[in-house]
Amino acid sequence: MRCKFIEAKFLRELKGRFLCEIEIDGNIELAHVPNSAKLSKYIAIEDKNVLVVENENPKAKTRYQLCAVETDYNKWIMVNLNLLNKVVAEYYEHR
Repeated sequence: MRCKFIEAKFLRELKGRFLCEIEIDGNIELAHVPNSAKLSKYIAIEDKNVLVVENENPKAKTRYQLCAVETDYNKWIMVNLNLLNKVVAEYYEHR
């Protein structure tokens, strides 16, 4: 699995804690937030750049899955810890 991150802008979390709206190329899309807590309680996320990946499961309710949020210091915070494990494993496989 090679992660293909897509840059987007985070718009807002929805009432269901696992959904958010993102903007990709001028289109508003729903994305899955693979985190059991409301992210906005812990980090300022609205209008931030985010990285998403396309869902691999064709039966998924959303096309995208939120992965990381860019900080004010141009650093990335991973919010999808399951994907983080895959990224680290890939890194070590290709070293």
